[in-house]
Amino acid sequence: MLNPKSEIDEYVMRFLEDEETKRTEKTVQELIATFRENKEIEHVLIKVITINALYHARVLDVDLHPLAVHIHGIENLDEKLKEGSPEVVDAIWKSQRTRQHYFSFATKFCNWHNQEAYAIYDTYMWESLCAYRAENSGFKFKDGFRLNPRQRPHPQPSVSRYCAACFTINSTCTNLPG
Repeated sequence: MLNPKSEIDEYVMRFLEDEETKRTEKTVQELIATFRENKEIEHVLIKVITINALYHARVLDVDLHPLAVHIHGIENLDEKLKEGSPEVVDAIWKSQRTRQHYFSFATKFCNWHNQEAYAIYDTYMWESLCAYRAENSGFKFKDGFRLNPRQRPHPQPSVSRYCAACFTINSTCTNLPG
């Protein structure tokens, strides 16, 4: 049986030691530190554009401004992000102003504002979950959670909160929504 924790630690170290990653992380850290709040649309827009570009969130160019307007309009956004409210991810990804819904982007945006409360759920997370399942590593999911690497699940509300629990790495992940 594989030791998921040691494998994850190895990948985390590689990630943190990569020069491109260091520059990217520092850039976003400085941006968020400079524009901590989301009260000005211009500050939200620059964060949306930067997070999308540097973290490959796949937000369409035509949706960048509408998404920023949507995020800017979320009531009490800064307070909710500070509290770690899981409803913020849902509020962002369910934007009615954009052509598509951007769940991965929503988790990244929230994560950059409160890394203790929000996990990132993206292709890398998905592929890691599939790999652990495929390698019979003892990494298990809640009954009824179907993991098919060819078909991503429709994002569940607040799944970012659940995914954070998966990477505490117990032998069984029972926190994913079914």
